[in-house]
Amino acid sequence: MDGFVLKKLISGWLMPPALPLLLIVIGLLMGLFATSRGGSKRSKAGLGWIGLGTTILLLSSLGVVSEALVNLTQAGLTPLSLAALQQRLLQPDAPQAIVILGGGVRRDLSEDDGDGFAPKQDAQDRLLYAARLARSSRLPILVSGGAPIPQTPPEARVMRRVMERDLGIAVRWVEDRSLDTGENARLSAPMLNADGVRHIVLVTSPSHLQRATSAFVDAGLTVTPAPTALNPGGGAFWELWVPSAGALRQSTGASHELLGRTFLWLKRLRE
Repeated sequence: MDGFVLKKLISGWLMPPALPLLLIVIGLLMGLFATSRGGSKRSKAGLGWIGLGTTILLLSSLGVVSEALVNLTQAGLTPLSLAALQQRLLQPDAPQAIVILGGGVRRDLSEDDGDGFAPKQDAQDRLLYAARLARSSRLPILVSGGAPIPQTPPEARVMRRVMERDLGIAVRWVEDRSLDTGENARLSAPMLNADGVRHIVLVTSPSHLQRATSAFVDAGLTVTPAPTALNPGGGAFWELWVPSAGALRQSTGASHELLGRTFLWLKRLRE
């Protein structure tokens, strides 16, 4: 088992819904063991684990909690408007390229003239936003993303096809070997530096942008952040306080990002 798979397995079990379900299973096993041995203390401890897991699962499924987690990952971010980008292009240290990070691919039977895969929704948002920025600025584009899942094409190649075929925007660089955010930056920077690019517009999802920006700065690049689909917050009162699959999915995504930031912080402490 390689390091990437191990990292994904560990992080997956540390986020909802896997973590609370694991706690519930532990509680049930402790309760069954206590019943067979007649132990009341272990039975109570088992109930405690079940209660903890249920509480985490319930809270993660509430819109009010998922919104708070998402807002935490997006703190301090603002959209990069076309007007703001034009102003930056007039400055001495102007951006020289647009970098789009992969957001995953999915099977799509309508892709009969391609490889049978299309970008996931997050990746589509990034491509659409980057296309608008590219048309306004005429900056060249780099797409970055490998194939973390076996038997799937590299994300960057799928993104290039969509950009060029569907959006009519040429892609100059294709970085198709990276498996995580750190590799996105480490493998993209030499390609950009070879063409004299030192300042980029970085397009990715808002919750991912802080960690991605740090990675590209560490790789020696100046970064102008360009977050897609910033969460405006709000919503009907009942939507925020009724458990839903959408809120659970949003909590999982935000937890993934916060966990990634924690791992990065621990890594830097060891260095």
